[in-house]
Amino acid sequence: MVMDILVVIVVLAFLSAATYQDLRTREVANWLSFGLLFAGLGIRTLFSFSEGWEILWAGLLGGTLCYLIGWFFHATDQWGGGDTKLLMGMGMVLGFDFRLQDFSLLLFLAYLLFGGAVFGVFWCGWIAIRQRKVFVPTFRSLQRNY
Repeated sequence: MVMDILVVIVVLAFLSAATYQDLRTREVANWLSFGLLFAGLGIRTLFSFSEGWEILWAGLLGGTLCYLIGWFFHATDQWGGGDTKLLMGMGMVLGFDFRLQDFSLLLFLAYLLFGGAVFGVFWCGWIAIRQRKVFVPTFRSLQRNY
């Protein structure tokens, strides 16, 4: 119970800071990504003493799984290295334990990808509205050629 509350607070704090910085500078700083990774490792290590080592292994498995997913997206130029490291930290904090049938990490990944797609559509619409003097003629030209 205490660990769940702590995880939610840590996740919200780091994701809020990373989102703000990403929107401002178009990149996520290493100190945020690695800070989340080490915070997750620290939380899981501390709670593993009282609740069992499965908690630490679940975090390591979650971090590894998210690293592999992030590496795939980074290798296909879908996002940058900072996003990959941030996702790895999220995997470490949330953890993944298939034996307990705790699929909150997979649910988080699904929400993340869906939310990112929705955000991307709205962000593109906002940019198109702001740059409408360039966007509208270019769009009409492309539409006519198509």
